[in-house]
Amino acid sequence: MSGERSSHATNWTGEVGPLPVAALPPLGQPVEPSAPTDEQFFDRYVGEWMVHDVQTAIDGNANYLAALGLLCYTEFLGGFVTGNGAVGGQSARNFKAFLPYLGAEYVAFDREHNTYKLFRCGIAHEYFAKEPAWVFMRSADPSGCGFRMRGDEYEFVVVSYFRDFQAGAGRLRERLFEVRDPELLDRFRKVRGRRWV
Repeated sequence: MSGERSSHATNWTGEVGPLPVAALPPLGQPVEPSAPTDEQFFDRYVGEWMVHDVQTAIDGNANYLAALGLLCYTEFLGGFVTGNGAVGGQSARNFKAFLPYLGAEYVAFDREHNTYKLFRCGIAHEYFAKEPAWVFMRSADPSGCGFRMRGDEYEFVVVSYFRDFQAGAGRLRERLFEVRDPELLDRFRKVRGRRWV
């Protein structure tokens, strides 16, 4: 299947299931002849492609690649929250803006440890976190937050973070398209207009 996307996607509870094969075009092909609606855009890029890519990294046991994707996607979705996506100098702000959607544990951990610098910048630019850390695919305690401390070392737990990322994306989607928060929708459309139709 060279050049084709998987025919699986997630629902907003994190369950992966089949999609019609025609749902995703081959890589490098136009998404569709007309611009997708805001909801179609979100569902395709976040609910299908981002989730697919992270799940593929997990299935391939590529813990650092999965962590990198999740951290960058956190920043991407935070750009919709702030309205500053695709604006230089806003990366940390965007990243931190999505943490509340992941859960209160992430916000509290970030308040003490600056997770943008520690994990996102470290893994994206230096392959390693900025402080002694482990990137685990899974943990013996899967219920906890994806950011953790064990003694004086940090841990990033991919599967836990992925679970919370999917739930957070679902909460953002709900505010955008079910609650229809007008300010959030305006920020989303502003960012979308900078890069995509």
